[in-house]
Amino acid sequence: MTDVRTIAPYTVEDLEVCCAVSDDDVLGSCLLQSPAIASGEIPLREFRGAPSLATAMNDALRSSNRRIVIVPHQDVYFPPGFTQQLLHQLNWLASRNLDPAVFGVIGVTAAGDVAGQTWSSGIGNLVGKAIAEPVEVVSLDEVLLIINRDVGARFSDDLPGFHLYGTDIIQNARQIGAPSYVIPVDVVHHSRPLVKPARHYWRAYNFLRAKWRKQLPIPTLFGGIRRNRTHLARVDFRYRRAHWGSSTRPARTRSTGSSGSPTRTSTRPR
Repeated sequence: MTDVRTIAPYTVEDLEVCCAVSDDDVLGSCLLQSPAIASGEIPLREFRGAPSLATAMNDALRSSNRRIVIVPHQDVYFPPGFTQQLLHQLNWLASRNLDPAVFGVIGVTAAGDVAGQTWSSGIGNLVGKAIAEPVEVVSLDEVLLIINRDVGARFSDDLPGFHLYGTDIIQNARQIGAPSYVIPVDVVHHSRPLVKPARHYWRAYNFLRAKWRKQLPIPTLFGGIRRNRTHLARVDFRYRRAHWGSSTRPARTRSTGSSGSPTRTSTRPR
């Protein structure tokens, strides 16, 4: 949100990680191995047993005393230098008096273009499109969300499950005139391949389709949200046909070296 006020520079003391946890083994082999987390440089709060990501992270936002709340999947790894990269991007925007509501590492612009890039171990490759500087977007992949508490955007408490909350909070932010951005920060996602959208994805999709019907269509990384949901069935069919016979089991996380970091990580091209 562009403002006449001066935005104070961000420091590591402004950062906190809040993560919804359902699998301690995944958490321990991925997020907890991140140098920024393992060293205590950025504090981590874990949230368990919540009925939805929205309720868990709204609780996190209400109870936090930090300016920036980082919301990753439990199977994300922050490589060395993550903290410095993140602060550099936040302060690059602040120096231009830009005060976005939400940040992420991969998303979709209003024109439907993918922006941002991350390494996915589920497919063994980079996903997305590298960017050199922040890009405004209308939806974000939930692999990593970074919430600016000062702006005041929150998740919809009644959004069910653990899908599409990155799209939802951006729409909430747009209602108060606040933009959201993809920023070039390196993360590794130890994901499993997507074979088809789960039943819970359809529930979240239908919720957003009803709540944001006046804003439709909304571009997303998985086919977009439209008034007529038959397009999602077509996307579903194409994914299932492309991955016919694929296992839906979680991909094995990469082994860690003596430093505690994955032995193979890939950063975005410079």
